[in-house]
Amino acid sequence: MNWNELPEGVAGAMSRPPAPCHVEEFTFTLVDTLASAWSAQPLPAVPLRPVVREGDQATSWTTGGLLSPSTACYDNAHATHASEFDCIHYMAVGHPGAVLLPALLALLECGLVTAQQVIRGYLAGLETMVTLGESVGDQLRKRGFHATPVLGAPATAAAVAGSLGLGPPALSTAMFLALTSQSGYACAHGTVGKAHQVAAASRGGLEAGLRAASLRESERVDAWYAPLEALLQEKLSLPVHGFGDPWALDVLPTHYKKYPLCGYFDAPLDHLESLRGNGFLRDALGVTLGVPEYVATASKYQRPRTVEEARFSLPYAVAGLLTRGAVTPALFTEAAVADAVLAHQAYDVTVEEVPGELGPLGDTLPGFVRVRRRDGSEESLTVVYEVVPPTTDWTRARAKLAGSLPRADSATADGIITGLRGFGQLDGPGLGRLLAWGAENR
Repeated sequence: MNWNELPEGVAGAMSRPPAPCHVEEFTFTLVDTLASAWSAQPLPAVPLRPVVREGDQATSWTTGGLLSPSTACYDNAHATHASEFDCIHYMAVGHPGAVLLPALLALLECGLVTAQQVIRGYLAGLETMVTLGESVGDQLRKRGFHATPVLGAPATAAAVAGSLGLGPPALSTAMFLALTSQSGYACAHGTVGKAHQVAAASRGGLEAGLRAASLRESERVDAWYAPLEALLQEKLSLPVHGFGDPWALDVLPTHYKKYPLCGYFDAPLDHLESLRGNGFLRDALGVTLGVPEYVATASKYQRPRTVEEARFSLPYAVAGLLTRGAVTPALFTEAAVADAVLAHQAYDVTVEEVPGELGPLGDTLPGFVRVRRRDGSEESLTVVYEVVPPTTDWTRARAKLAGSLPRADSATADGIITGLRGFGQLDGPGLGRLLAWGAENR
């Protein structure tokens, strides 16, 4: 496969029914994405409208209001990613649900695509993002870029254009347009800029796909990847992962996050939760974590001053675990960040980088946990970091949904998921009907 064949792969994917296991994962990614958007936002005070009005409008997931498709796409992607709770696919080197679904669901509400096309578009967009991520994701990270907006924009454009039934030339042009207008810098991590990057990429991909549908044949672009080569300042080598050969979801499932902060912190926090349960952290005054380079780099703040900084502070998260017993969304509020007890404890948490090179999927890297206790003694344990953490089961997506609904119990969450399982059979403005049903059952 070469890069010119990627649009052909997207077009071909839109004509084939997806595997049932891929539809199942789409369903839970949709659950996870909506739950992430709702987790840090007030829910609509009025039921979401089941029918789209004239003028092509789409629903804001957090206010229930009707907006232009472009604005709704931006707002919904922003709400989803600002929570830092949205799912990850590690082969895509980013957050596919946050960029792909807001754009595709806006098209659905406008009646431009069917629910089945949304499912196929999501899977094709994810596969596009994986094909790019496997080839250039690590290069982007090392050069200071945030891969989700850089790669998510052309992936969203491909998903949108493919869902609209466009052929390879228009798909190529859509991806080119998205790449020329989007970028994302990792220096925005820990600021309001990170969610803006992802939201702009989702909106940019939507607009690029729609624009490509209206261009004349003479205006179309074949070398869609040229902006990416300019960004990296080198020619792209052949893709490492061929589109759909095999499907990424058959290699590695989506990772549904347990904590509302940087996904690289899942593993060290899981280690600490386990050690806390067996008493290793008893009487702890200070904790030192030995972590791989990518975890140490992501932990940018010792004492965060804002909620956004707190989501990129491993010391703050550990302080929350030690003082409050758990890392939950309640830890990421202005009041919690200003808590003097948490601030003091965060200063007693140290993050140290442990040398080790990233390897292939399934490889492991060394780490350690060292505890300094009140009696002056110290104790250390060796831990292991997997290059790609094992995926969590889908109960995390379900639990996240339950936690984002006021007064909701597990039965309510299960009821909404049951409705989502029938998503593929809904036509036209299916999401509007589905969200209205969910609002009535909250």
